[in-house]
Amino acid sequence: MRSPALPPTELRLTPTERRLILTASLGLFLSTLDSGIVTVALPSLVASLHTSVQTAAWTATLYLLTLAVTLAPFGRLADRVGRLRVYAWGLAVFGLASALCALAPTISLLIGARGLQGVGAALLQATSTALITTRIGAAHRPAALGTLGMIQGLGPVLGPSVGGLLLSTLGWPWVFWLNLPLCALGWWGTRRLAPDHPNPASPALDWGGNALLGGSVLGLLLALTSLASGHRIWLAPAWLVLGALLAAAFVRREGRIPAPLLPLAAWRNPRLTALLLATAGLGTATAVAFVAPPFLWEGVRHLPPWQVGFFALSAPLGLAIFARVSGAWLPRSGPRRLALLGLAVMLFGLLCLSAVGAAWSPFLVAGWLFVYGVGAGLMLPAAVSGITAAVGPNMQGTIGAVQRLVQNLGIALGTAGTAGLLAWPGSSGTVQAVRLAFLAAALVVALCVLLLGRADPKAPQASEPAWPR
Repeated sequence: MRSPALPPTELRLTPTERRLILTASLGLFLSTLDSGIVTVALPSLVASLHTSVQTAAWTATLYLLTLAVTLAPFGRLADRVGRLRVYAWGLAVFGLASALCALAPTISLLIGARGLQGVGAALLQATSTALITTRIGAAHRPAALGTLGMIQGLGPVLGPSVGGLLLSTLGWPWVFWLNLPLCALGWWGTRRLAPDHPNPASPALDWGGNALLGGSVLGLLLALTSLASGHRIWLAPAWLVLGALLAAAFVRREGRIPAPLLPLAAWRNPRLTALLLATAGLGTATAVAFVAPPFLWEGVRHLPPWQVGFFALSAPLGLAIFARVSGAWLPRSGPRRLALLGLAVMLFGLLCLSAVGAAWSPFLVAGWLFVYGVGAGLMLPAAVSGITAAVGPNMQGTIGAVQRLVQNLGIALGTAGTAGLLAWPGSSGTVQAVRLAFLAAALVVALCVLLLGRADPKAPQASEPAWPR
């Protein structure tokens, strides 16, 4: 009897494809793992480097700022000089910055090294997806994107627990020394892959446009940081206005130059626009799901830190598991339908969580967070697949960087909004703030469902632009 035919995503991967998937996934894993570890390490940094909480928090803030501001130009650079080459640069910069962080004797030097580490993370995030979409065949690409999402989801799962273990045994410098063998492993993987070559057909970097885009992103993130921290909150409106003015100037410039960051034809694709907005919504809602519950468990239920960390694994665990499932379902369902399914599951979980009460069992809250993670895991690879399919091979680095940029901006917005709500005093205020945060996240996801649902499912994919040589 003939054995049943395997679906395309289950066909055997070649050793080179496996090596490429693991190498490309390592970059996203490093950047997400490091964010979780450093957040846990903040109290140790305050005590060891004799600084304030507000100053130590800049180790996380500057990392996010440099990451977000440099993502787009690095994506364009990768399309021009070679994605694997830029990815290898990212591993080198991230590893060097990690060593500088571990050796930093003062908080000022540590903050500066973290800024450099954000640059390395941007080099990695701008190229990880493009390596898969340009080097993996169509039959294996959905499974590869699912694996990428799964490994990306493992970063938030392992970050707090690994960070807590290292802090309690070896000390805070080891949360950075840990990155060096991982960077070395990734570098070895790049040496085992066929080198790529410069692409002169890809447009050159638009320094003026990238400066405007970076300035607008910087203004938005600084405004969100002020609102979240409550420090110099009066500056937030000024930063928002500055960011909006620079964004308007960037859009105007993009319409006038021959080789914009993304051609106007791509922005007119309703599916691409809807998927990018849904990716930003995913970032916002995921930040709420990661940030809000620990305040409920620790501040209201008075759970010890290890139990808070255990229950906090539920959402990223669901994401990691079902990102792999999403890759297997993609060929049959298509990106738009699977992204809508993931958003619907996310919405269901968030609506249930918006009714959370002080008497809710942590297991019940963790269960609904796992449901949310299931939806996020289904949605993320589908969205990445649809976004990268909307442009040609010459722009995979650029579109991958744009996808990561909007997701990071969504995460920043969700984190700032949740922190602002959680500033309410008292346990009853905390419960109400958590409810409102989940309700706001549900409204964001509902809007994403409407936008993606109204997008024409038969809209043509954007064609490869004819860049001037």
